[in-house]
Amino acid sequence: MKLTKDIPQIFILTIGLGLVVFFMYFFRFDKNAQLITGAVGCIYYTVWGIIHHALKERLSMAIFFEYVLFGLVVFLLLLLSFTL
Repeated sequence: MKLTKDIPQIFILTIGLGLVVFFMYFFRFDKNAQLITGAVGCIYYTVWGIIHHALKERLSMAIFFEYVLFGLVVFLLLLLSFTL
């Protein structure tokens, strides 16, 4: 595995999640906007992971469901933390 081939993809992931962190801070007083931002971040991470593994030709149903379930669990944790 060559790390240099993964750098552009990891850079895209870092920029996207960095924007999610920025908007979470920007909307720190609006829980609904934070929840929407968190949902967009979870969807972004899930789609990025699926595309990343598809481009490397090692996407399987297990990896697909892993990303979907991880995104769902993180979103549910955000939802729980904003409703308490």
